[in-house]
Amino acid sequence: MKQPLSKKLRAYLPLVTLPLILLVCYGFWVNLSGLAYTRVGMQDGHWDLRAYDFNHDIVTLTGGAEFIPYALLTPEEFIAREDEVRIGFTDIGVNYPYATSRLRLIMPGDGHYTFTRISTHWNDRIFVNGMWLYDIGTPAASRENEVARTARITFTARPVYADGYYVIEILHQNSNAFHRIGGHPHLWIVGGYGIANAVLRIDYTTNVMLGLYLALSIIFLIVFLMLGGKHNLYFALFCFMWVLRVGVTDSKVFTALVPWLSGEMLLRLEYTAVPVAAALVLAVINELFPGFLHRVCRLAIYALSAAWVLIFLFGGTMFISHAVAYCQIMYAAAILYVIILFAVKLRKFDLPQGVFTVGAAVFMLATMYDFAFHMSSAFRDLVINNIGSNMTQVALLAFTFCQAAAVFIATMRQVEAAKMEQQKLAIEKSALERVNHLKTELMRTVSHEMRTPLAVMMGFAQLSAEDVRKKDMGEDTAANLDTIAEEARRLNILLEELSSPIYVQAFSKDRRGISAVSVICKVAGLYEVVLERKNIALRLELPEGLPDIYGNEYELTQIIFNLLRNAEKNTDSGTITISAQVVPQRNAAAAGESEITIAVTDTGAGISPELLPQVFEHGISGEKGGMGFGLAICREIVQAHGKRIWIDSELGKGTTVSFTMPIFDSNKQGGNAHVG
Repeated sequence: MKQPLSKKLRAYLPLVTLPLILLVCYGFWVNLSGLAYTRVGMQDGHWDLRAYDFNHDIVTLTGGAEFIPYALLTPEEFIAREDEVRIGFTDIGVNYPYATSRLRLIMPGDGHYTFTRISTHWNDRIFVNGMWLYDIGTPAASRENEVARTARITFTARPVYADGYYVIEILHQNSNAFHRIGGHPHLWIVGGYGIANAVLRIDYTTNVMLGLYLALSIIFLIVFLMLGGKHNLYFALFCFMWVLRVGVTDSKVFTALVPWLSGEMLLRLEYTAVPVAAALVLAVINELFPGFLHRVCRLAIYALSAAWVLIFLFGGTMFISHAVAYCQIMYAAAILYVIILFAVKLRKFDLPQGVFTVGAAVFMLATMYDFAFHMSSAFRDLVINNIGSNMTQVALLAFTFCQAAAVFIATMRQVEAAKMEQQKLAIEKSALERVNHLKTELMRTVSHEMRTPLAVMMGFAQLSAEDVRKKDMGEDTAANLDTIAEEARRLNILLEELSSPIYVQAFSKDRRGISAVSVICKVAGLYEVVLERKNIALRLELPEGLPDIYGNEYELTQIIFNLLRNAEKNTDSGTITISAQVVPQRNAAAAGESEITIAVTDTGAGISPELLPQVFEHGISGEKGGMGFGLAICREIVQAHGKRIWIDSELGKGTTVSFTMPIFDSNKQGGNAHVG
């Protein structure tokens, strides 16, 4: 049956989500975008910033720094050991396990200046102009004494006047025997009031993204609990894993909400979220597109993900910080494989697949970005220097939105399919109830019709039995036996009529104006379930404005049902078409008047020429085990209306059964008519 245009449009309406997703993610990208800053390198052990107007300019500090390795010193101790000062990159955790660094900034004048870093590197004690500011973690000379933490730092400082200059001096005690990524304590961004607003904007935006992940997790968990579908559960868990990852890496919300979580635990959560989320994405793909990924490949990725989870949960922190790059390579290859597979196997456009592919491509970019971040210190410095780069956050959010759209579309399709199945079951139930009702009526009629002859037979049998006992068997006894035989014959005729198509007329005698289109659609809806199981398509070719016919709904239903059943039994696969049209009557007496011709056409095996002239006779059937009543019933009903039925068939090409019905004319037939 043809799908309504509104339903087709509704099916593709989610496609609008793609540009909407891109628009939302672009908004996040703009809000997280880097500030327009100037990179300034160190010269002669200091940074000269006098040429900048910090009401408008923003500066990021680059280059090395003054530092003393293998020492954790106060400002006074650092001055006392200035003869040991080196200039260069400390790269804590890679070049040196711990050191003290000093940054001397010559400022344009007396005022307040804002400093920010996107994050510290696990253990940092900061002094500004000789005064302790705060600790992030606890720097120490040994891993056992370190208390690892990481956080975003933003503070405001005022320079001191010394030797004719306004100077801000920042001193770091920094250690990292915990994580491979080195700490550069000089990677500060310096600005005025505007930079503080930018930091707040980035923090708020990141927390909004965190809230979106959490909301998606809760929404799809509710959808799973209400509608089922494993893909909804897997996607809800995927979103929750990114709540953990974003809360640790970008938002730093867990640092504030759960301060008792150690830096080691936070690091393990950050890395473990990646293989778990990857396995969940694979599970979603397998649920949405069964058989799309080869079983061996799927199990291999699951096994590798489990191995990475164990490594990140129980491996040494320095080891897993080295191993994470290989994890990134593996998942980059897996994502690329999935994208190529989609491109190769996508024979025709499918909305969930298309949306998911877009998201996977974005995810691939984010993975490459993460890989570059972990493998290239120059790339990492560029990212850290740019306060709002945050490509990973936005790309992963875009992927999550695309995945959510794909999962939602697939879920709605399942709901629609379940709804249609329920409707079919309801139709079948209604049909069964109708059959049961007809059976009840039949039993009542049979009981009524058989009661009288049985009573007669019982009475005359008793009389005959008495005559036999008295041995008085004369003409009366013979007459009684004749009466019993006659009533038995009547019962036999009645039973034959009950099993004959003629009995159909007992069920419905009211004729009136009825909609042929309505009856045909109703019967087609009932029988469509049967046809679908045999891979038979059902088409309706019903012109608009088809007039009502004069007849009975039950009788027309019986005709269409029998013809559909006949067509279905002779068609293994193919198409059955029900058509109707208004045509002029053929007989001369009704010249100028019209009637409706209804036809049922199949593309089945056809009927042999020898059987064709007899198909409307009782007991004649081309079907093995058939009773031969279907077409006979149709002929008797049509002829009772004064109309005709005929058949055209050719072996191997199909069959068409056509019949005519009178058009309802209220002037001739009135609103209702009763045929006795």
